[in-house]
Amino acid sequence: MKSTFKLKNVQRALLAAGLIAATTGALASSTVSTSFQVQANVNAQCSISAVNLTFPAVDPLSSQTDGATTVTVKCTKNSAYTVGLNAGTTTGSTIAQRLMANGADLMDYNLYTDAGRSIIWGNSAGSWVAGTGAGMGTAQVLNVYGRVAAGQTNLAVGTFTEPTVTVTVTY
Repeated sequence: MKSTFKLKNVQRALLAAGLIAATTGALASSTVSTSFQVQANVNAQCSISAVNLTFPAVDPLSSQTDGATTVTVKCTKNSAYTVGLNAGTTTGSTIAQRLMANGADLMDYNLYTDAGRSIIWGNSAGSWVAGTGAGMGTAQVLNVYGRVAAGQTNLAVGTFTEPTVTVTVTY
């Protein structure tokens, strides 16, 4: 009986050791890992807005009449852009000499990039305004300086208008 008791104890001990070994093996783990990259692309984009230009009353017997307005540009950060102004839609208008109309009567005026009104703001290289975007949340305000030319002594009474000067931003 003692040998049976010893045998059973040995069997129990072996069984317990096997369970411990199996449990330990189940608790031991191995790991492997990898990595991945995250990437996003931001495309250049711009938005633009403009405020109408209304000159003060023009005196045909006086010197030129000056006015100003603004164009606001918002472009993605570090995006190069240019802003051009076309001649408008009044028949006969050119970049070199823009026109406003009051019926059949015409008034000469122009738009400039500088306060001294020496650089005409056009719609091609050398006459447009260039810039670099500061971010879509940061407005860049560009001044547009206007001048009605002096010496227009035959102007009719009334309101002269240029209904559409198109502002183009290229980026």
